Amino acid sequence: MKFIKKKEREPQRFTDWKALSNEEWQPAYHELSGRVKKDVVDSLLDEQGSLCCYCGQQISASTSHVEHFRPQSRFPEKELEYVNLHVSCQKVRKKQMPEYCGIAKGDWFDEELTISPLGS
Repeated sequence: MKFIKKKEREPQRFTDWKALSNEEWQPAYHELSGRVKKDVVDSLLDEQGSLCCYCGQQISASTSHVEHFRPQSRFPEKELEYVNLHVSCQKVRKKQMPEYCGIAKGDWFDEELTISPLGS
């Protein structure tokens, strides 16, 4: 697993997008797109040296997947926390069937057994 030193600040566009939250709209990961998502992916790739957070394979924006270290299904409150986001490798083996390291991890998470790529 690759050690990741997170940046002190998340991308500004990501911060600004989340700040648009109001009574009628709450930001959610599934709505993250366009320039904001590109900034997040670029920032994650930069801090990881363009390597998969799990296997260390060389990745790019087109060959990676945004990974939630603490799964969204179990930790919905962390789905937009930048410190919880990483990039993992992704490859398409069958049409419309991507495979990536995050699939192997799935929704599994155990605070005592899981080793964080952040080193803590």
